Amino acid sequence: MVPVNLGRSSSGHHGDISQIRNIAGFRFFETRYRAHSSLAMHSHDHACICLVISGHLQEDLRTSRLHLNARSLAFRPAGEAHGNRFGTGGAHCLVIEVSDAWTAHVREYGSCFDQPVCAQGGQSEWLGVRLYRQYKIADAVAPLAIQGIMLEIASGFCGHASHQERSFPSWLQRAREAAHANYGQALRVQDLAENVGVHPVHLAREFRRRYGCSVGEYVRKLRIEAACEKLIHSDSSVAEIALETGFSSQSHFSRVFRLITGMSPSHYRVCRRS
Repeated sequence: MVPVNLGRSSSGHHGDISQIRNIAGFRFFETRYRAHSSLAMHSHDHACICLVISGHLQEDLRTSRLHLNARSLAFRPAGEAHGNRFGTGGAHCLVIEVSDAWTAHVREYGSCFDQPVCAQGGQSEWLGVRLYRQYKIADAVAPLAIQGIMLEIASGFCGHASHQERSFPSWLQRAREAAHANYGQALRVQDLAENVGVHPVHLAREFRRRYGCSVGEYVRKLRIEAACEKLIHSDSSVAEIALETGFSSQSHFSRVFRLITGMSPSHYRVCRRS
């Protein structure tokens, strides 16, 4: 992806935009704001979630003020007037535009996304870190991982911490089995949720709670595990194994494989066969 350097994008986002990416139906703007700078009151056509990667900013709304530190998450509805002030170190942010259809779908799960909301620390910070990591990885599984993490973020904003199932639900086991059966294909959280009869927000939240990772992270692990088996027990080339396990290219596969295992596919094959 070639970085797009703009002072202000055509969609009305300000700051020094280093990269714009469209992933899983969301539009990501990686943006830096200069120290001690400010933005007058303005609004955007689309609802946004803002992740503060580093720095600090103050957001002035019509009836309230938010102070956002590093790893804070904030949601702003479409058309919400706001102004910003940035601290001594400026701010590095990931701004995610979300569609009207996505916010409407999330509203089916609970009453939320009608007012600005901010989350800092705890689960929200953890999810923000993982969202940025998946955005940077940008491999074939990243869209699925981002879908799940965004739904978990939405769940936190909606305040559904108590909406948890005590016994292990059979629908979740069916969703897991579907992930195993189709790990090499392009999956969507909403399709898995529809197949087992639950809301995508609930699936994303319960999957993380029961299995300790998002659906996308789980599928990526399945792909790497399958690749490890093939590297040890088959004579297929690294490029062939990459395609067989659902990766778009050998280079993408090698990068993700090294990230997870700490070594290249070729080195892994030599070490495990020796």
